[in-house]
Amino acid sequence: MPINSYSINKIRICLLIFSCLLSITSWYYFFHLGITNLYGDGVAHLNIARKVVDLSDTSLWQHYVQLGSPWLPLPHLLVLPLVWNNYLWQTGLAGSLFSMLCYVVCVQFLFEIGTIFGGLCFKKETKKSLISGTLATLIFALNPSILYLQSTPMTEMLFLATFVGVVFFLLKHASDNSTICLILSALMSCLAMLTRYEAWAILPSGFVTVLIITQGGWQNRLKMSALWLLISLSAPFYWFWHNWAIYGNALEFYNGFYSAKGIYLRQQERLGWADFAVGRPHLAFLLALSASIACSGWVCLLGVV
Repeated sequence: MPINSYSINKIRICLLIFSCLLSITSWYYFFHLGITNLYGDGVAHLNIARKVVDLSDTSLWQHYVQLGSPWLPLPHLLVLPLVWNNYLWQTGLAGSLFSMLCYVVCVQFLFEIGTIFGGLCFKKETKKSLISGTLATLIFALNPSILYLQSTPMTEMLFLATFVGVVFFLLKHASDNSTICLILSALMSCLAMLTRYEAWAILPSGFVTVLIITQGGWQNRLKMSALWLLISLSAPFYWFWHNWAIYGNALEFYNGFYSAKGIYLRQQERLGWADFAVGRPHLAFLLALSASIACSGWVCLLGVV
């Protein structure tokens, strides 16, 4: 049975209200348990933003320098308007508010993506495609881990919101051959890459995806792929410049004192028995898999299968 835009809009509004209420309720629950600031990384993100605000120097450059490295800057920049308030800073609410907003955005994007894929599976938008989109959204929205993360000042929810934004606008570009949607997808990829480093894997995969899904001949496909790639590359190039301008080393985030590599080298002697996996990727994979099974149970193997 075909569906009309009125039915879709009703579901969108219901999901918006539901996700907002669920977000606020979850935050209230975890906040009163005293665990929204449990992760040191989340506290560090707030403190970096607070340093930018608190610096007494009048130079804008000196304020900017406080962003530092290796953590990417977007999460810190977003909380600047809120982190000056002592209550919002100390409770972590300055960061939690953005995580909660990103959770709501994720829910909306995932409904659109699920409905589009449902329409592809059932050949057209029907009641079944709406049901598939709603179910896919609820699987995410009701996930306990997601509900906790969206209550904290961590960066995961911002990353997820921008990442699913990339997917959504690429799907719209594939169906409508819209250059605007292509540009929006590239801008979303920039935001994702300025949030977490795993988003940098979007560059090669996104380029190939645009090459495949763009309508028209190969000349148009290459042109659209190049446009998407050039816009997306602005994020890592900016970060290279940022590290070079402050530290004189464009790869400071990779090999600097506070980088993951630098911390590992300083802590290497404390690995103990786990050092058997160093330099052996297959053993490192088995070690990580064993830890995942121990923490999540055999359900995690479903992702491998």
